Amino acid sequence: MKSLSQKTIGNIVVSNINTARIFEKYEIDFGFKGDIEFLNACKAKNLDPHVIAKEIEDTDSNRFYLKDYNSWSLP
Repeated sequence: MKSLSQKTIGNIVVSNINTARIFEKYEIDFGFKGDIEFLNACKAKNLDPHVIAKEIEDTDSNRFYLKDYNSWSLP
């Protein structure tokens, strides 16, 4: 969890798009409010950051059809 504590919600989702479903599950806005740090987002929703961090760490980053979308060139 230490690696997540200083990251923003938006950066976590950008690093692994599959984490978006976890934030949706807990109703954490990763779009318009994606600049909030992970720990602050958990605190605002009264959620245990350790539980959510475990789910994030268990999320497979290779199970999505948009694999490596950050390397795509813009049209």
